[in-house]
Amino acid sequence: MLKDNIKKVCVIILCGGKGTRLGNLGKKINKTLIKYKGHPLIYYIIKYLYKFKIDKIIIPYGYKGEQIKKYIFKKFNSKKILSFNAGVNTSIDKRIKKSINLIEKEYEYVMILNGDSFYNFNLNKLFNSNIFKKKTLINLVCTKLPLNYGFIEKKNKKINFIYRKKFFEYFLDSNGNKNFFYSGICIINRKFLEKNINKVKTNFEIELFNKASKINKLDYIYDNNSFFQINYPKDLKSLKDD
Repeated sequence: MLKDNIKKVCVIILCGGKGTRLGNLGKKINKTLIKYKGHPLIYYIIKYLYKFKIDKIIIPYGYKGEQIKKYIFKKFNSKKILSFNAGVNTSIDKRIKKSINLIEKEYEYVMILNGDSFYNFNLNKLFNSNIFKKKTLINLVCTKLPLNYGFIEKKNKKINFIYRKKFFEYFLDSNGNKNFFYSGICIINRKFLEKNINKVKTNFEIELFNKASKINKLDYIYDNNSFFQINYPKDLKSLKDD
């Protein structure tokens, strides 16, 4: 069952950002190519996905993206990975749309994650989740770590997604229960994604997650394993100190 589910999943790695918060380093390379222990971030992400037997990865690159394409070809040279130029100033929803158009029909689910983070979540939990039983349209990977992607809250058996607020405003809900933070990893029913990605006006996560929530088709899996995101020079220092 698990193997059959994984065969239906295509992964999109988002890595088109300009890395402006990284200062001078972001002007030289795409931040997915920042090295840690001899390898760039994108190397660890792809190896992480291979660990779970993912056989289709799409990388819609943008800013300094030719660097990514060159590295991917040299290091992996795999038919499992398709990288293409989605444009420097292309919005995330447009990158996703362009990627979907390149996905073969046998892939019924699309997993989306960011290319500037280290992940150690057990994705088998996600690949065994109820989205594969057609009970939901979107499933999120959540953790207890205070991340700025947003968080989920449960109200009357319904899952709501709350986009970025200050940590102290949402760590506890109105009943004093801890909320779970969205990790930036989600899996979406392909037909739902194709139908709605063109309708996105501002942020695909806010709009699509809330659309699924309104019809009780949003859910999550929880995993408290390690996660690390690269945004600022101080994050790089933390890596070097590791």
